[in-house]
Amino acid sequence: RYADAGRQFRQSGFPDIADEILNRGLISPAAKRTPLETGQISLQLAMTKEATGDKKSAFQLYLQATNTLHDRYGGESLEQLYAADKFAVFTSRLGSPASSANRASGIYEIARRVLGEDHPETWKFANNYADMLREIGASAQAIPLDEFVLAKRIKAYGPNHLNVLVSANNMGQTYLNLGRYDEARKSFQQTMEIADALHDESNVKQGAGWLLATNLIGGLVKMDATHAGAMEAVAADEQYSDILRFKAAKLAAGWFAQKNETTKAISILNDATKLAQQNFSVVHPLTFDLRLAIAETKAREKPSEATEDYAKLDMDMQDWMARDIGDTGNLLMAEAKRALSDDFLFSYAAFALAN
Repeated sequence: RYADAGRQFRQSGFPDIADEILNRGLISPAAKRTPLETGQISLQLAMTKEATGDKKSAFQLYLQATNTLHDRYGGESLEQLYAADKFAVFTSRLGSPASSANRASGIYEIARRVLGEDHPETWKFANNYADMLREIGASAQAIPLDEFVLAKRIKAYGPNHLNVLVSANNMGQTYLNLGRYDEARKSFQQTMEIADALHDESNVKQGAGWLLATNLIGGLVKMDATHAGAMEAVAADEQYSDILRFKAAKLAAGWFAQKNETTKAISILNDATKLAQQNFSVVHPLTFDLRLAIAETKAREKPSEATEDYAKLDMDMQDWMARDIGDTGNLLMAEAKRALSDDFLFSYAAFALAN
């Protein structure tokens, strides 16, 4: 009951009340009586701490919850898999997407074997694993996961369901990252049709934002002042997803930089970088990508500042790669590291040639 009450208050937007209830729950007779209660309360409190930005406490509580549930129910129990998946999603956003993706892969494979491919939790684990693959630039490997989840959810819920909308959006993001623009457009149009059928204006708006970004990135629509303003608005609007806001910021900044409005372009990218650092991490591929865009923008008019930015980014990326990717023992992660390095080195080489 403590865990359920805490979850309900957190999901309703009252994290302070949730925190108070769950902390009381940890010292309650129920928590002392059964490991399940302790594990579930710790897990809900970890999610509450994450929601309020207390990442250090969240990490310790996630670790406590997964250890408690593992010791009591075993590493292949649904209780443990659910907690481990939540922990992996958290550490991925915390700046360890490569090692987290490794763990998510194991969770998904266990779920396929133990729960079966028709269990909704197996679909959720596959969905979260695909998210992590996209974050490290391994979108090609996310395709079979996205296709699997989308097909299963359509079969289970029908074509017009929120979970199907989420999967279609993920599919669109994967296609967009791979430059498969026609398929990305179809996926985002699908999300808008589902949202319209559900009378969900928020997700209709979200889908429209993704569709415009896809058309601009793919050159299907020519960037102009109106579209740049629209992308600037998306980047500043909390109603849109973080990933879309990052892409919109780069699109808008690129336009303003071309029009020699460098200060405005850098301001847009700085705001996006702060958001990435807050909701993901200072050391995360999404944050690195935005920092690289800032260096490239400064290169036009402020080469000395750009040189400093490139040098700092080089050091931070090397440290992160050695820590998160270097020890994963996974060829896929090594390939992701190579791709991230190539993007950085190509950008710096172009800057060096021009200066």
